[in-house]
Amino acid sequence: MTNKTDKTPLRQLLAEATPEGQTVHTIQLGDQLHHANSPEAIEHLNHLCDDDYGFSDHQPMWAWTQLFIIVEAVYAGATWFQPIPLLPGLSDKHQPEFIGAQ
Repeated sequence: MTNKTDKTPLRQLLAEATPEGQTVHTIQLGDQLHHANSPEAIEHLNHLCDDDYGFSDHQPMWAWTQLFIIVEAVYAGATWFQPIPLLPGLSDKHQPEFIGAQ
């Protein structure tokens, strides 16, 4: 059994993946859109989960900022949030990353 101290709130994992200068304004949980400060989004973001393997033990989620969509990436059991620019060529700082082995 995993000790709760080994778990991280989804809110923290999402914040770490959110590009600098961006703020999440909308979250999609399953097929429902929510404002990031809605009770449903807050409850979901407070969910504690493993911060590497198996953190997808919650309802699927996407998040939007003004310039990015942040999705959950999964490879070989490892799970993380990956920001993807909404506009091509947004900046050199936000190049696509390979998911998995290169």
